Parts: sequence; structure tokens; C-alpha cells
Amino acid sequence: MTGAAAHRGARSTRQQDADRQLSDLLNAGVRRDDLYVGHGMSGAPGSRPQFDRAVAALEESDTLVITTLDRLGRSTQNMLSLAEALRERVTDSVAKRRAAGKDLGGRRQTFTDSQIRNALRLIGGGEPATQVARDLGMSRATPYRRIRELPTLTT
Repeated sequence: MTGAAAHRGARSTRQQDADRQLSDLLNAGVRRDDLYVGHGMSGAPGSRPQFDRAVAALEESDTLVITTLDRLGRSTQNMLSLAEALRERVTDSVAKRRAAGKDLGGRRQTFTDSQIRNALRLIGGGEPATQVARDLGMSRATPYRRIRELPTLTT
């Protein structure tokens, strides 16, 4: 095989890989206008302008979709640097939201007051708290913790 033929083969394989990645991203629900596609290898080691643009464009509720883990970084150090940068962005966002007095989200209450009262009624009636909690899909501590939050009943 000549050098030129080997080079064309590598180029073809690289194009097939890019086509597969593009197809995978579109199938994952990524819109075409949200794609950042790098072409070939850049000149400087660690220089990936399209990837850097994609990360810079991420906003609070966005999801970064990649086809394979090697797309995140060319080395473990690259990946660790990216993870650190993303953690810093999350920390900054939380600090800004907290300073502005905005809701930070978190887990929402999943059990109604009625469900808590029923759990406490069963426990008070002699059912084991562990079994009641398991049957209702809550931790054993939830009914006891939530009892303090329940509005008092007036009859």
C-alpha cells in the first residue's frame, strides 16, 4: 500500500467517525443549531476551539451531550480540568442565586400531609415503623420529621 492510499484511508475513517458522531448526536435529540463540530486535529496540543465554544455556551439548565468519553479530553488531566471548571461554574451559579434570594431547587416534598398522618396512625396502631415506611416508600424518619410540619387539626 502506498503512503497516499494509507493517508486516504485514514481520512475516510476520520470522516466516517465524524459522520457517526453527528448521527449519534442528532439521534440523541441535539438540535443542529446546538452542534459544535470540530474538524480534524488542530495544530496546538489541547486546542479544541469548537469544544471550548460548546462549553462556554452552556447555560444553567443545559446538558452537554458527547458521543464517547474521549471527546471530553485527550488526557486524564484535560478531563480533570474540565470537571473542575464545570464545578466552579455550578458553585458560582449557586452563590449568585443564593445572593439574589432565588429558589435553589432541590428535592421537593413528595408525601402529602394525609400520607404522613396515615403513616403515623398505622405506627400509633402498633404497626412497625420500619414496615410502614417501607410500604409507603419513605424513610423511617420521614413521618417523625414531618409531624412537626403538619398543620394542627381543629375539630
